[in-house]
Amino acid sequence: MADGTITAEDYIDVRARANALGCTLGEGLVFLPDNFASAASANDFVVRGEITTIRKVLNTGGVASAVLSAEAARPAGFVHNKSHDWMVPMLFVGSELLKTSPDLLGMAIDLIREYAAGLLTGGEKDRQAKLEVVVERSKQRSYRKISYEGDVAGLDAVADMIAKIHADDNASADR
Repeated sequence: MADGTITAEDYIDVRARANALGCTLGEGLVFLPDNFASAASANDFVVRGEITTIRKVLNTGGVASAVLSAEAARPAGFVHNKSHDWMVPMLFVGSELLKTSPDLLGMAIDLIREYAAGLLTGGEKDRQAKLEVVVERSKQRSYRKISYEGDVAGLDAVADMIAKIHADDNASADR
């Protein structure tokens, strides 16, 4: 049985912030820098050291992803997790991706869950997985950040929450 906490909260306008930093968001899965909301410029971006491995896991499973950056900026610096918990870099999911490929995010979370399950087996039983996903809501031009912290099995709840937000977005468009 999964044991974890999932929350949803409003988040900044990701497209406007990316534009202000000279970055272009594609319509696929995009990893956001840890300091996306606070960086003075794209030259100041830092990403979790796990990002390279996670992108390889996703790519091997047929899920393309990108890391937000600006064309003229230097590559993002890496920050390494010194906690015994394991945190996936923050993901951005555009509304168009949810419309055209609704199963892609579920596939990505499944791949991440399978990788994390292998990584977190053995060792300390209290190790937690953490995942944050920012979802674009097209009809309201708003963004919701879903945060999960708990055991690896509970990562599936993130995909369920995103599907609910997407369904609510579509339902509000029909009103």
